[in-house]
Amino acid sequence: MEILTALLLLWPYIVALTAVYFGTLIFYRLFLHPLAKFPGPKLAAITRYYEAYYDIVQNGQYIFKIEELHKKYGPIIRISPYELHIMDSAYYEKLYRQEGRWEKYSWAYDAFGVKDSIISTGNHELHKARRQPLNAFFSKAKVANQQDLIRRNLRKLCDRLSKVSGSKRPINLGAALSAFTRDVSTEFIIGKSYNDLDHEDFNIALTNMTTTGFGHIWRMTKHITWFGPAMKAIPIDWAMKMANDDTKAFLSMLKASHHTKELMAAATSPNPDEKTQRTIVHEIMDSGLPPSDKSFERVSGDLATVTSAGFETTSSALRLIFYHVFSKPEILQRLRAELATVRSSDGFEWRTLEQLPYLTSILMEGLRMSPGVVSRLARIAPDRDIIYKEGSIPAGTPVGMSILTLHMDETLYPDPRCFDPDRWMDLEVRKKADKVFAPFSKGTRMCIGMYLAWAEMYLVLATLVQQFNFEFDGASAKNFICSSDDFSPGTKGASLGGEILAHVMHLGLLPSNLVPEIYLFVLTLLFWVFFFPLFEMEAIFSQIKQIASTAGNPAKKSLIFQLHALAYSLEEVDDTVKRLSHLNLEAAVIRIGVDLKLFDLLSTSQIPLSVNKVVKSTGGDAQLIGRLMRFLASISVIEETGKDTFTSTNVSRNLTVPGSQAGFCHGFETSGPLYQELPSFLKRTRYQTPTNPTPTVLQSAYNFPGTAFEWFGTQPENLKYYQEYMAGRRQLTQEMWFSVYPVSAETEGLTDPENPLLVNIGGNIGHSCTFFKENFPDIPGRIILQDLAENIAVALKTKGVENMVYNFFEPQPIRGAKYYYIAHVLHDWPTSKCLEILQNIKAAMNESSVILIDEMVLPDTGVPSSVTTIDLEMMCAHASQERTQSQWDELLGMVGLKCLGTWEYNSVVCESVMKVVLV
Repeated sequence: MEILTALLLLWPYIVALTAVYFGTLIFYRLFLHPLAKFPGPKLAAITRYYEAYYDIVQNGQYIFKIEELHKKYGPIIRISPYELHIMDSAYYEKLYRQEGRWEKYSWAYDAFGVKDSIISTGNHELHKARRQPLNAFFSKAKVANQQDLIRRNLRKLCDRLSKVSGSKRPINLGAALSAFTRDVSTEFIIGKSYNDLDHEDFNIALTNMTTTGFGHIWRMTKHITWFGPAMKAIPIDWAMKMANDDTKAFLSMLKASHHTKELMAAATSPNPDEKTQRTIVHEIMDSGLPPSDKSFERVSGDLATVTSAGFETTSSALRLIFYHVFSKPEILQRLRAELATVRSSDGFEWRTLEQLPYLTSILMEGLRMSPGVVSRLARIAPDRDIIYKEGSIPAGTPVGMSILTLHMDETLYPDPRCFDPDRWMDLEVRKKADKVFAPFSKGTRMCIGMYLAWAEMYLVLATLVQQFNFEFDGASAKNFICSSDDFSPGTKGASLGGEILAHVMHLGLLPSNLVPEIYLFVLTLLFWVFFFPLFEMEAIFSQIKQIASTAGNPAKKSLIFQLHALAYSLEEVDDTVKRLSHLNLEAAVIRIGVDLKLFDLLSTSQIPLSVNKVVKSTGGDAQLIGRLMRFLASISVIEETGKDTFTSTNVSRNLTVPGSQAGFCHGFETSGPLYQELPSFLKRTRYQTPTNPTPTVLQSAYNFPGTAFEWFGTQPENLKYYQEYMAGRRQLTQEMWFSVYPVSAETEGLTDPENPLLVNIGGNIGHSCTFFKENFPDIPGRIILQDLAENIAVALKTKGVENMVYNFFEPQPIRGAKYYYIAHVLHDWPTSKCLEILQNIKAAMNESSVILIDEMVLPDTGVPSSVTTIDLEMMCAHASQERTQSQWDELLGMVGLKCLGTWEYNSVVCESVMKVVLV
């Protein structure tokens, strides 16, 4: 009674103190807070419940409300008492970048309920340490090596679709795609598939839970922090009794957490099973992380977030893409025609598909409209103010941008809600948009599973487009537009229903509405050749050329290969013998044409030239020159337009590009004699692989006792051809290793300008050092070019690059460099010499040093002829070779080194950069 009396007496003071507290807090946030100077709604500046209204009551609409607020208040606004938001496409690459310390806003990520997982780690240094062991696991090379895993699940998907092909019973394609991405993701990451593709309904309950339930729980827990933990605290068995089917499916998956313990036990076993697939658990447990980061709670948190991140994000984009591709015949037709240029009997290769411009444009357009994450991903600069235009943002302030808003910006993407792959077909437009095209985010927190998602999307779209037709029942484009912020896109149609009206399309059956265009062209061509030889065929050739004009380089090469194979398949015996036996004659006459400057003459003339006009410039006997030109026209090097009258062709024009004639002369004068000698040499050595540079084919061909490098020193003309050819290649080739390798991320903590940053071993005259310095001018540290004296004497004088005379068969004088970069050197030497070179580098390394080996990394199958040619040329001249990844790994293991990852930057010739460290 006394207590109640006291409370009655005190309540006016309690109310008054509460009013003073909140009044003071409101006044502070509106007028004294460091963010008070930024515009925005007053209510948002006072309380987070402003955002909670749109998140909870309005079901994830705050992302769209923020867009409205920008139209009223400008490009930078205050959206909560603590947070700013920017809508300015030019600023995106400055906020989401590799350089500097950038932390996450923990308030948004703690709601996931796994605070110590990589995705939820706010601290910059801690996140970097936790992510580092997984970088190589999710590298592009690792994913490429696991394509069989993706194809295996893809075959299961195709089998399921085939079973209902042609029937009236519709199948839920959205659920099927989700099941495919789940099975691939779990098998790739933890070595275990939950076989959702085998479920009769593709485990649609789990799809429904991930597309509708996660977002609601995440938004609720952001504002009611006990909600998520309370849900998590309920015993799973209890929850299963009360849950609906969708929740039960999710809880069943959670019950499999004991699998994490099994994986941890396998990863730490003193007697590991060599047949067991490595998982991310192995990478974490084998890393240098402290024991606290290897606990069950943290490892299971990483497993849950990393695997689930690859589920709905990828399948959501695929649903949108499949709807638009199969709803628009013109897109479907163009895509099938492009895919027909690269199809092989073994299925598609990811590295080939990603070179197809129209397929890539379709995927980019899909990811533009359905990026992996739509929520604002606030970043915090903990140690510095952020400059925006003329003002500054205080250190420690969460600042975010919404990628979906940028992807729907009409100034960047006209008619942004229209699915238009052609907007990406212009490479200049694509390059310009790349700064704000970020479906996997950018900077230090870029999606770690990006390459797995790309591989899945390329392979599943290409395969299903070539095998099936889909007609959708009741779906519309609105079903796939983001309508709520569920962290990932929340759409009106969470799952897609699709009725498959067409049977599996076997090309041999030739249903006319589905035959890929190139295949149809070839068959029509054969039909006309055999039955209607008098018909005009120019139309069909022009159609093939039209398709080729939109194809990327690998696709063109594949088309050339297929057309050559078609021509060869039509040959009689005598045709084959004459073609192959006269290859040397073709090369010899082209060599004469180069000497006469014939190709330059024809290519610069605006009109066809007669033999007599050619002779006035070249000299020589008119009859002889006419016979030579007639031969060149017969093999399509030049074109005969009339009697004794000729003009240039694509072949002859190619031979006028800088460096091309030198390259041909190098092949004819230097390599040609080696190829002539090769059969005799191998016969004498009983067909054993050459392992010593002296003697090899070169010594036999030229009767020279020294190495190929020593021979070049005695042949200035041959050396000149080679140097001019390589200079021409550098002008034509724009790809560089650092365009794909994470240099900025790995050098982020470097501060000492006196420490060696990059040592370019055998770097010739320094082009690579110059390009590196131009692209990374602000990374502190010394850049050093090393080569023999004769090359250093004529090396480029690049500011910030030191030129040093060095022989890589001697001890490396620069110790403890961050990077030892060695490009196209090891393929010039046999294994024994490669080991010497690597041993010298290894002796100079410290624990943080990395060897960057820039070489060809051959695929296990389907190596292009341009690469196999170089491989055999290396054998003839140097007793060396080009290597596959496994062969590189074997070589590195011999000297106590290991490859942590491989990044391919030029798929046409398999050029890649490998990250190599001490074992």
